[in-house]
Amino acid sequence: MTMRKLFIATFMALVAITNAQDFKKNSFTIQREAVVDPKEAKPDFNAGIKRIEMPHPDGDSYKDFIASQKIKSRAQYPLKNNSSANKTLEKANKPIVGRQKAVYRVYPNGSVNIIGGGIPNDNSMAISNDGVMIAGFNRAIWAWDYKTDTTLFPLQLLGLKQIVGDNSVSNYYYDPKLIYDPVADRFILVFLKNNNPATNRIFVCFSSSNDPTDPWHVYSLPGNPLNNNRWTDYPAISITDNDLFITGNLIVPGVSWQVGFDGSVIWQVKKEDGYNNATQLSTTLYSQIKHEGKYTRNIHPIRGAHGIAETQYFMSNRNFDVTNDTVFVMEMIGEQGDPNSQLIVNYGITDVAYGMPPNGQQEDTDLDDPTSGL
Repeated sequence: MTMRKLFIATFMALVAITNAQDFKKNSFTIQREAVVDPKEAKPDFNAGIKRIEMPHPDGDSYKDFIASQKIKSRAQYPLKNNSSANKTLEKANKPIVGRQKAVYRVYPNGSVNIIGGGIPNDNSMAISNDGVMIAGFNRAIWAWDYKTDTTLFPLQLLGLKQIVGDNSVSNYYYDPKLIYDPVADRFILVFLKNNNPATNRIFVCFSSSNDPTDPWHVYSLPGNPLNNNRWTDYPAISITDNDLFITGNLIVPGVSWQVGFDGSVIWQVKKEDGYNNATQLSTTLYSQIKHEGKYTRNIHPIRGAHGIAETQYFMSNRNFDVTNDTVFVMEMIGEQGDPNSQLIVNYGITDVAYGMPPNGQQEDTDLDDPTSGL
């Protein structure tokens, strides 16, 4: 049984599939931004983003709304009084937070400072067949060779600003996503710039070899691709034999969560062009993806079992509902550049309804507060 048939068979065992298609497709040709050589990177300030405020259930952001929904979920599904489970929790070891290898920044005067990942961490990681790891966090990436047990970038960290060659203090870069292509033996890095429609961009970087210290080919996609005063957030990536897929949410600036979401999008990019340092990159954008007239939120690309797949699938659900019985599975038919390519949107109803996941319990979690925990 092929991977595709196994995936569909598994999905059909869980839900009753009904087919529905509602989307728009646009083609974009983007210019190469730069070719960046990490060996020539100069030290920079590379400040990190810190967002440490707690969400307020009566607030006006997405995180506030999720906190409110978790309170409703606890009321609907009370925590069972399981004293044995609570005792186990009390005896649990405190999680160890940190890295096995010290990550530091080298300053022009030669001084060294060990740094943290930033808040939030924005963690991402990719490991090659040869044991080369690239880790992304907050606003930088870091590379390590497990065979030689050494760091690879000359200054340890390679800032996202350094990758795009931006020396300004007004722009910021965040949400690095990494993936390793086991067939092409290359790395791909995707990250965001700013959070407003005028300057928001999606940077897409292809390594020129399996060595992350060799030059990277840098491109950027518009964060406001429909030119309707939106910006892109929450990126996720996956690859097939021929294409790179990037998903994200379009956000309306300056409004509350109730009206701030304006649909999820899917970018389809031909990988080979990026690996070959093409001056232009052909891409396809899928937008206006709806079910029964409503946008499908937080479309997540499914990665293959070996990091790559023959066919690209995506999944989502009604992910803000306290009680949910809907699962969406989408299938991309055709490669980038195929005029007949299309997105097949399937959905089904689960036999048993499921709810919003609770926060993970930690050593210091207040079990009486559904917004407490990880």
